[in-house]
Amino acid sequence: MGKLSVIIPIYNTEQYLEECFDSVINQSIGFDKIILVNDGSTDNSLEICKRYAKQHENIILFNQSNKGQGYSRNFGLRYIDSDYVMFLDSDDYLAKNTVETVLREMEKNHLDTLYFDTNIKDDINIKGRRNYYDRVGKVDEEITTGQEYFIKCYPNYYVVSPCMVAFKTSFLKNNNIYFPEYRIFEDVVFTFKSMMLADRVKYIPERLYTRRHRYESTMTRNWTYQDYNQILSVYLQNWNYILEMKNYKDINLINSFSLYLLRTYREIKAYSKKILETADYKSEMRKVSNIFFNTWKRIDVYNCLSLTYLSHICQLILNIDKEYETDLYNYFYDGNYRNYYVELYIQKLVNLLIKLPLSNEESRVGIYGTGYHTSKLIKAYTHLVGNIKCELYFVDSYKKSFEDKYYEKPIINITDAKKYINSIILSSSAYEDEMYDTVKTIFGDNIIIYRFYDKEKDDILLDVDMLLSGISYKSK
Repeated sequence: MGKLSVIIPIYNTEQYLEECFDSVINQSIGFDKIILVNDGSTDNSLEICKRYAKQHENIILFNQSNKGQGYSRNFGLRYIDSDYVMFLDSDDYLAKNTVETVLREMEKNHLDTLYFDTNIKDDINIKGRRNYYDRVGKVDEEITTGQEYFIKCYPNYYVVSPCMVAFKTSFLKNNNIYFPEYRIFEDVVFTFKSMMLADRVKYIPERLYTRRHRYESTMTRNWTYQDYNQILSVYLQNWNYILEMKNYKDINLINSFSLYLLRTYREIKAYSKKILETADYKSEMRKVSNIFFNTWKRIDVYNCLSLTYLSHICQLILNIDKEYETDLYNYFYDGNYRNYYVELYIQKLVNLLIKLPLSNEESRVGIYGTGYHTSKLIKAYTHLVGNIKCELYFVDSYKKSFEDKYYEKPIINITDAKKYINSIILSSSAYEDEMYDTVKTIFGDNIIIYRFYDKEKDDILLDVDMLLSGISYKSK
């Protein structure tokens, strides 16, 4: 059997180190090397590292001035000569069977990369937080190429963190896959490139990793101008890498790349607006929008006509600012593509909405959810299809039946729903799988379930008031 090593960068996480290190040491099959890179900690982290390194001969400790996680991971990779390697954040920890499971799967299937799942340990205690790292039951377990895996998992089940992956060491080194030496967002390029280049990958539905959500971690900090420059840099690197890839012909991959460009451009806009001053924001977005436009045009976008893709195109169009997104504005408005994409989106959405039983006077229908997505669904249906004529209820997991109303209709608890409805519409893109499992558990096969997001990859419902402004459209 091959050997697996782990690299753990450490910066001021003294209160979590023992739990992290104990999980690595107490494996059912041991790690070959445990490489600790203390990245200039100012708390007691270094002393804890020294204690563990003294007690365990396979722990190798390096101490350096603060250079960031990207540099630390790359530094650790220099000393890896085992067959396989993993990365672990020092405030997280591993399941006891991690090494055993990873080695079994990597050796048996001759994998370049192995993807697995994680639990969330929530120190922040935000109620209702979804575990976006959980892909159990949502991603196929077959062996594919990395590009095929990207098509299947992007965007909803695409995980940027390299800590939920095991890598064949020679695969990383032969393809020169390393982290940009940034303090944050360093994993965006590493994860994307490693996925695109992998010939044999597999996902297993096992929660081998536990990720901690805590205050003052990398992803809960206040953002700075340097942070913006780093997220801009990593996304531009990935955009450029998409253009450098000459050998892809799969239309599904092109569609996924187009969606990736649209989503990441919107993310850059959101970060820049949050971080930069108004004048800097406009100046920066003039430059970035031009890069995006020239990149996006070189992808065969006209084949990307799913509702997910069209909804993102419409969001892009509806939020264009002609002052700084000049090329995009001229292309969509002067080029008359605006109405083309908006009307095509509406047509496809209407075709989906008319399949719902909301206009059937004899139907007793429940819409599961009383939030933002449900509101958008009601508005879209009434604007584009017509009045709701069924006997309608709204279904909730927590509220008591008939104590409240939504859109002047009663709210019933899911546990009481059998008495009142014979079909149910799942309205949330974020929680549709959980809703579906709940409905199947309660009703079995004794109810008709209407799903929006089992085929689409993202939120497909837009604000129809904004969407219909300025265009002429009448539903058939």
